[in-house]
Amino acid sequence: MSARTSTIFVTGATGCQGGAVARLLLSSGHTVHAITRSPSSPLSLRLQSLGAKLFTGSLDDESALVAGMQGCTGLFLVVPPAPHDTTVKYTTAILSAAKS
Repeated sequence: MSARTSTIFVTGATGCQGGAVARLLLSSGHTVHAITRSPSSPLSLRLQSLGAKLFTGSLDDESALVAGMQGCTGLFLVVPPAPHDTTVKYTTAILSAAKS
């Protein structure tokens, strides 16, 4: 019996919580798509070296979010600490992209 794998879009994948989830998913054989503002940063490069597919953009960049979510069957959402309006803006963009 083979293990079932999925493609999961992970936000915050270069941070503590999102990074831990991304690494666990990758080590379990899943495919990880992640968005990053800095694809050449050491954390982004490490994640990419582990097999993650990176998409350049931010949490309010709906076109980058839509591109990153193509082919994904799941989403792990972590939003950085921010004022309420910013958190709502990020979450709205992410959920809108997920519906696309």
